[in-house]
Amino acid sequence: MSLSFWRYSHLALAISSFAFLVLASLTGIVLALEPINIQVQDYSSNHLEEISLAEALQNLNKEHEEVLWVEVNRNHVFTASVMDEAGKNQVLYIQPETGKSLGEKQASHPIFQFAKTLHRSLFLKSVGRFFIGLVAFLLCFIALSGIALTMKRQGGFKNFFSPIIKDSFYPYLHVVFGRWLLIPILILSLSGVYLSLQQFNIIPSFKVEQNFNPETLEESTQKDVLDFPAFKKYNLGDLRRLEFPFSPFPEDYFTLQLQQKELIVNQFDGEIISSYEYPFSSLIAYYSFKLHTGEGSILWSLVLILASIGILFFIFSGFKIMFKRRRSRIRNHYKKEVCKYVILVGSEGGTTLSFANALYAEIIRLGHKVYLSEMNAYQTFPAMEHLILMTATYGNGEAPANAKNFEKLLEKHPQQQNFNYSILGFGSRSYPHFCAFAYQTEAFLNTLEKAEEKNPLTTINNQSTEAFTQWMLGWGKKEQLPLRVPKNILKPRKLQQHQLACSEKTTSDKSLENTFLIQLKSDKKLKFKSGDLLSIIAKEDDRERLYSIGKIDKNEMILAVKRHEKGVVSNQLNNVNKSENLSAGIVKNKAFHLPKRSKQVIMIATGTGIGPFLGMMAQNKHKDLHLYWGGRTKQTFEPYAARTQKALANKSLSSLKLAFSREEQEERTYVQELLMQDAAFIAEALKNKTVFMICGSIVMQEAVLHSLNKIGLIHNQKALCYYEHRKQLKMDCY
Repeated sequence: MSLSFWRYSHLALAISSFAFLVLASLTGIVLALEPINIQVQDYSSNHLEEISLAEALQNLNKEHEEVLWVEVNRNHVFTASVMDEAGKNQVLYIQPETGKSLGEKQASHPIFQFAKTLHRSLFLKSVGRFFIGLVAFLLCFIALSGIALTMKRQGGFKNFFSPIIKDSFYPYLHVVFGRWLLIPILILSLSGVYLSLQQFNIIPSFKVEQNFNPETLEESTQKDVLDFPAFKKYNLGDLRRLEFPFSPFPEDYFTLQLQQKELIVNQFDGEIISSYEYPFSSLIAYYSFKLHTGEGSILWSLVLILASIGILFFIFSGFKIMFKRRRSRIRNHYKKEVCKYVILVGSEGGTTLSFANALYAEIIRLGHKVYLSEMNAYQTFPAMEHLILMTATYGNGEAPANAKNFEKLLEKHPQQQNFNYSILGFGSRSYPHFCAFAYQTEAFLNTLEKAEEKNPLTTINNQSTEAFTQWMLGWGKKEQLPLRVPKNILKPRKLQQHQLACSEKTTSDKSLENTFLIQLKSDKKLKFKSGDLLSIIAKEDDRERLYSIGKIDKNEMILAVKRHEKGVVSNQLNNVNKSENLSAGIVKNKAFHLPKRSKQVIMIATGTGIGPFLGMMAQNKHKDLHLYWGGRTKQTFEPYAARTQKALANKSLSSLKLAFSREEQEERTYVQELLMQDAAFIAEALKNKTVFMICGSIVMQEAVLHSLNKIGLIHNQKALCYYEHRKQLKMDCY
């Protein structure tokens, strides 16, 4: 079924039932606490399977004058109805091992009684029960549609628990929690539906029909209960309820209700007179009740509490997402017929639209006419000179919901004039189909005679504002538009700031391409790994700059930095003196940590992309690491030479291959060419699940991926996407 069907079904069901769901969830949290409250007391026993029914009854008969019935409830509590010497009837909690009383059975706490009535019927009796049953039914479909949406977003069932693109706060957590809680919520709703159907006799209840005639029973020699075959065979874990005979006459008997059947037992010799197997519907009803209430399991009760809290969070976050989408409706200053620039957006959650709005606002500020809309709104634009397409990719390389018709619309609405186009793809490299729809869009437009690609397709990983800013400023230069960086998309994230002291720094000069190494140390304990990012906020423009961290000691890191002439933070780092402090935050980058399971790792870098690899080499003890590095000249490798030679000497680095693109003609080579020269080694590494880690420029990354794909196809008959699915690629490029 289409994405729109699942999405609108999910939303419609949630809106129609949210008030009842809130009430059911709040009362459900309270009711799930009751089984926990019972089981943490001394009345509950977890060793009932170790005590035979015969032993328990013998102990009970020693302690009490007369026993009317005994039972074990779903919370593993052994209770008995007994008569004392004065003829007073009491229902007692019993210690199974001794038969002694643990106290008189207490009524449920008023708060649990209130919550139970409200949860079951809203104090409206049958009418309320009907509404609660209907809500459980709707919740079932909400959970199913949620599972379907998650699978579509993740690209199929196999990728259900794959990494999630880090969207804005509520959409991200909506999916993260949903993946773990939708199954418990589905169980909760299905069991609730079943119990409601049973309550209204839509699913008929069964009646026990034992096939025997009590009048034919005869008195025999009285045996001790310890010798009763049925009581010796079954333990208290099997017991639901045992009713004692009312008189010593032969026509009276024991009624033994077990988990899966009911037995009639002769009160004299303990022989089984009749047996009735409960129907399958009885077992479903029994386990539906246990699954819905959590009785008998503290762990499942906790899961139900989390599921109920999850429902409340999903309602809140769902409405936040919906209102955000409504607020992000597009408003244009000019009509489409007069606009020189047209920006069309393909976005699933609205995040891509925020980037489009930033570009739109800047073009408007400069006095140009621009039109902003969705890709599904593509039509004839008479004045259009430049088309900008900004699109995310959904699920298994699919188009977002508001871009599904774009290809058809291109054919339906041919433009009469020539026009340029630029494409910006948004996605996450954690997914195998990174920006796949952006590339499809490029292929669509390449078929048009009147369309010419003005800028190469650019991809943005994990909604990087830094990457978007670079693209936007570069695009503006080509269009001769003095664009400014919009502050609304560059708000620095809130991170704990650490004071780091410079412990060592190399010099930077033109011969080294203005690159240098800087070591930073903290006096306090820091949690970070090589591959994480150091966040430094520039005072001049409040923009965040990120540098890949190489961890070389417990609280010490190294950064490889390229100083730019007008680079605010790179010059700030270059001017830091030894022992001088600077303030910075740490951004976790789990997708680029050294893999735990892979024994072999091939690291590929250009320029300062070597930074995190220096730390990985320094910390490595057991892995087989290989480094391919590319730079312009031999001199540019000097800042890293001593560290790599040390790593080779102590065998924390197995091999080093260098490529220089600006040396003598016969020595000139690129890092991707080194891979092709070692094609047999690379192909074998791909086959053996070696992890490839790439850090450096986007241009290098694309060239390396092309080479890896070629090697995989030629030597292993496998395309690169095969190895991406096996999680053999980790990339952090810029």
